[in-house]
Amino acid sequence: SEFKNAKKIIVPSDSAKKSMIDLGIEEKKINILNYAVDNNFFKPKKIKKFDKFSIVFCGSLSPRKGAHNLIESFKVANISGSQLIFLGAKSRSKDYDQYLKKISTKNVKFYGSISQSNLSNILSKCHLFVLPSLADGFGLVVLQAISSGLPVIVSSNVGAADIIRQFGGGEIFQYNDVNELTEKIINFYKIKNTSYYNLDLKNVINNNTWDNYGNRLYNFINKI
Repeated sequence: SEFKNAKKIIVPSDSAKKSMIDLGIEEKKINILNYAVDNNFFKPKKIKKFDKFSIVFCGSLSPRKGAHNLIESFKVANISGSQLIFLGAKSRSKDYDQYLKKISTKNVKFYGSISQSNLSNILSKCHLFVLPSLADGFGLVVLQAISSGLPVIVSSNVGAADIIRQFGGGEIFQYNDVNELTEKIINFYKIKNTSYYNLDLKNVINNNTWDNYGNRLYNFINKI
């Protein structure tokens, strides 16, 4: 009811906008304002990478985040000397937690929640970030990973795919498509070349700070 009565609605991404339209909200009401990143914490660091080829996921371990799909893709990719690192709180569902452990191999590591400062260090030590969400209005950690200089692969239902479309830095696969995700992981491993992702890191950082977000929000409100 609030959405239908509102004159203007702000959402963080194109995928969030589409979900609103699917609910019957008038498109002309909906305005996209992408979220931002704290570049005091998240920026490229000269730090030694893990010896193993390391893929990292950060987020709550819930079915919505697609953690199970990432584990399956990692197993099918079967990259020698690799590891898959999960950072984030356990699922509220004990059954789902047990399922993730059941389908995991010894090279899948679960580290739980960590601080923002430590997250930046771990991201910088990994080789590839993946967020395979089935539904995700934005996904701040995608922008945090890109700002740390880490290539990313995200699903088409991750709102932060907007950043990739605009600035580069990664690839987008069809959500819930384990085969396509596996293919993109293998392709990245074969290339191991971040320039392939056409990452305009300077523009990412300059255009996606919280100060910049505040200015965009201020300008939007002033135009109403």
